[in-house]
Amino acid sequence: MAATNVIRKVLPYSTLAVTVAAAYSGWIMYSRYRDARAAEERIEKEKKDRAIEQGRWVNDVLGDEVKILSFAADPGVVRPGGSVLLCYGVANASTVKMEPPVEGVRPALTHCVEAFPRKTTSYTLTAGDKSGKTVSASLTVAVR
Repeated sequence: MAATNVIRKVLPYSTLAVTVAAAYSGWIMYSRYRDARAAEERIEKEKKDRAIEQGRWVNDVLGDEVKILSFAADPGVVRPGGSVLLCYGVANASTVKMEPPVEGVRPALTHCVEAFPRKTTSYTLTAGDKSGKTVSASLTVAVR
């Protein structure tokens, strides 16, 4: 009977302690969630700002014509079944394609895609702008 009385006296305090602990834990979880969301939003804003600034730089330095800034293969000679990195850079391009087709090609100031030529292959990079003007560059990867 004495144990029951102790439990009855302690129960309201322990219930209060558990409730406070649960509320505190909930607040911590919510504040971490809120801070993570704020950080993600800040990073996205910085990415957008950087892209806008990069676009201004491209227009200021390179003008507004579509240009192929670079197109290279590393290595230039591969074994059959080997891989080669095709790296390129384009300015003011809205479309980019490569012949023969290679996955992952997109407009970018610098970008690399991996290709697996089975025989000596000539790759042609074509970049186009919104008005329909295109420019092309070619290179050959030797397979030996």
